Amino acid sequence: MKRIRLNEHAEYLVGTGCVRVAGAVIELTVAEEELFELLLRTPKVTASWIVIEQEMARAMQTNRHLVKGLRDKLGARAIKTHHAKGISLQPQFVGAARFRLQSVRVA
Repeated sequence: MKRIRLNEHAEYLVGTGCVRVAGAVIELTVAEEELFELLLRTPKVTASWIVIEQEMARAMQTNRHLVKGLRDKLGARAIKTHHAKGISLQPQFVGAARFRLQSVRVA
């Protein structure tokens, strides 16, 4: 199975719809995985809404809903919005908030 290292705490397990963050597994829906892989092709580079709509073959509102789902699962800072242009994946922030919460637990 191919793995793509996103940052020191997270990796994407290609083709499974799963992102492993600090030992926990985050499962993406098929549509979320499709959007994630589209953004992962060129991390930190803006994917325009027009390209996303064409590649995903889904309505703009549906794509925006998928972005919300990815942010909820991967962390708000993992998907950056570029006003009126599009979005980009920020792999250095994937799971960062989740990892920080896990490491602060008090026994």
